[in-house]
Amino acid sequence: MDGTVSLKEGHDGRKVKRTEVKWLAGLCVIGHTGDSMGVTTILLTGLDSPLGWRVKHDLTFFGQDRPDVTLTTTDADPGHERILQVAHPDWEAIDAVVALADWESITDLDVGRAEVERIALLIAEAAVAGVHHVVVVSTALAYGAWETQQNPITEDCALRPNSNLAGAQVAAELERRLVGIRQAAPGMVVCTLRPALILGERPSRLALALARGNRPVDVRDAQPDLQFVHAEDVVSAMRLALDDCLDGVYNVAASGTLPAAIQRDLRGPAVRPSVGARTAARVMRRLGQLGISGVSDEVVPLLSHPIVVATDKLAGRAWKAGYTNEEAVLATAPAKPRQTLLAGGVAAGLIVVAAASAVRRAGQRNN
Repeated sequence: MDGTVSLKEGHDGRKVKRTEVKWLAGLCVIGHTGDSMGVTTILLTGLDSPLGWRVKHDLTFFGQDRPDVTLTTTDADPGHERILQVAHPDWEAIDAVVALADWESITDLDVGRAEVERIALLIAEAAVAGVHHVVVVSTALAYGAWETQQNPITEDCALRPNSNLAGAQVAAELERRLVGIRQAAPGMVVCTLRPALILGERPSRLALALARGNRPVDVRDAQPDLQFVHAEDVVSAMRLALDDCLDGVYNVAASGTLPAAIQRDLRGPAVRPSVGARTAARVMRRLGQLGISGVSDEVVPLLSHPIVVATDKLAGRAWKAGYTNEEAVLATAPAKPRQTLLAGGVAAGLIVVAAASAVRRAGQRNN
């Protein structure tokens, strides 16, 4: 089923913008038409991601908050079984492309590289067709969580994703591909948004592990400040990028950080052991393999070293996050106590087994 958003005539009788929204096999084509506002057609891809879900449910992205526009829709929440299939976009009718992906949830490099290939081919095809503007939502995880990282991280810092953060690795790979595409199409404007961990209605398991304590163990003596962004604020940054035809790279995050003390207050008392980083990685990897924990060892670098980005560049374009870090956490569903307790209990057992094995190996070496 198509979702169609129609607009009424203005009070002076002139025609105002009319918006048509079509959900097409993971692509959303939004066409703006009208005598007073010109014609802009936007193609979105990656609508099956959590951020794509937010876009579909945030009608301000289509102009609802403009005073001369009235919106109605036939279906506010179209499911995938009702989405029409198309072979190729009609590039002659498209002025801009917005590419989304769930980088935080990617744990397999092959899966991630397939996503990179899909997006890169789409953008390359758009470049050949003469599409003027591209907005790509990457991730701040691509900067990497390192002891030597200087925080806050600005947009000109190198991308050094951690080896166990597969989504960050492939997001960085996509950004490198974009450089080549842009060099081949010098007239194309490319805006890359790098959001912090995204919270809201449908956060990734990685974001939940940090924001709400959905993890079986902590890393001993490591209490880094954390930084998040609400999905609504990422969508507002996307809209700004489109409205102002932004070019270049922009970090997207709530202002400041969430200190360890406030993190503890928000999640409540912890029921999980604290271990060294290597033991934490082994335990989480094993629990992930058993399907007991929602996250594997990809969370360990973020428990050890913070990724805190500077947002001065985007703020200079009159953007401001609507949610603080604390508000973004509070707007996100808390952990499921039974599942967290189970993972914590199994983790404690694995830690005991690992410690016993280490003692046994040490005794064998001494003999």
